[in-house]
Amino acid sequence: MSDPTVAPVDAPPSPQARLSHDSTVAELVPMHLKFLALTLLTLGVYHFWARTHARRFLWSRTRLLDEPFVYLGRPVELLVGFVVAMVLVVAPVVVLNVVLLPQAEGDPDAGLMAGIAALSVVQAIAIPYLIFVGGYAARRYRLSRTAWRGIRGRQAGSAWTYGLWGMLYAMVTGVTLLWFYPWQRAKLARERLQNAWFGSLKFDCDVEGRDLVGAFAIMWFGIPVLGMILALVVGGLFAGLVAGGVMSGEIEGETDLNQAVWALQLLPLLMYLPLGLFYIIYRGHELRHVAKHTSFGEVRFEFTYGIWQYVGYAVGNIAILLLTLATGWIYVQRRQLKFWERFLVVSGDIDFAAVGQAADTGPRTGEGLAELFDTGFEIGF
Repeated sequence: MSDPTVAPVDAPPSPQARLSHDSTVAELVPMHLKFLALTLLTLGVYHFWARTHARRFLWSRTRLLDEPFVYLGRPVELLVGFVVAMVLVVAPVVVLNVVLLPQAEGDPDAGLMAGIAALSVVQAIAIPYLIFVGGYAARRYRLSRTAWRGIRGRQAGSAWTYGLWGMLYAMVTGVTLLWFYPWQRAKLARERLQNAWFGSLKFDCDVEGRDLVGAFAIMWFGIPVLGMILALVVGGLFAGLVAGGVMSGEIEGETDLNQAVWALQLLPLLMYLPLGLFYIIYRGHELRHVAKHTSFGEVRFEFTYGIWQYVGYAVGNIAILLLTLATGWIYVQRRQLKFWERFLVVSGDIDFAAVGQAADTGPRTGEGLAELFDTGFEIGF
């Protein structure tokens, strides 16, 4: 039995580590301009070489325990994956909308119309399904092409099965007026992370929907409340300006008045403005909880950012993509790595000498579906 007069000895704190990333924006500017010029000159073909070169550069400048990451992907893998996705996905959509629909308008045959209706239903179901599939398949490719200390990552599991679960959860979310959404996100996060490996050792994740429902409730109730306040405040100011314009004679005649009333009817659209803000806040909470519930052997993860720091990070990424017409993705990727450097804490210890190589080298082609549907851009929780 322990002696109650002896004070307990605190366990030694778990060793902590942080990612470090040392690239600079000054290094990225000429790279970005080169990528942009060559992509335009090659009608988009160089995009896959640009992605690969950018990842090799950024990975090599990212370190954990003073060991750099290595990107093993090849441009031709991305190109082939994109071509396959174009053939399987874009070609049927083009046939339906460019060939069959105009033909039906000129010759409305009953059989053709029935076929078009069936294909339209299939298209409406297939596209959201393939968004889930594409995100998972891209994650598999990127993990398999990422190495650290000579050991590759791996994403096991079926992308097609993940897509089915994603569609099922999305339907339940719709039926429950979005209240299943936290459970949808938690279940899909577990599916991704419980199938993620580094060499012969797998990750684990036990996040639950109840961990996310509080942040979701704030979003669900906050969006209409803040939107209504904005609509009332701006609407009141606008109505006052209209009334003042009528009284001063600046607004004259039925046409001017109808235009003012029409503009006033657009004010309810302000209720949708808080959607982006609240969704970013929710995603910030979600990322923190998923990281907190993710482990790798004895290693644990934690994000230490405040929620408004995450909002600034996300809004900054959106602004970069808008100002550069989506060509500034390399700056966004660097911002993610710098964000992780600042706020991601890795604690615990593991015998990396006992970790073997990954069981396979991953898929032969790249993230074609993700390129089509723009589902995320790098490895993450």
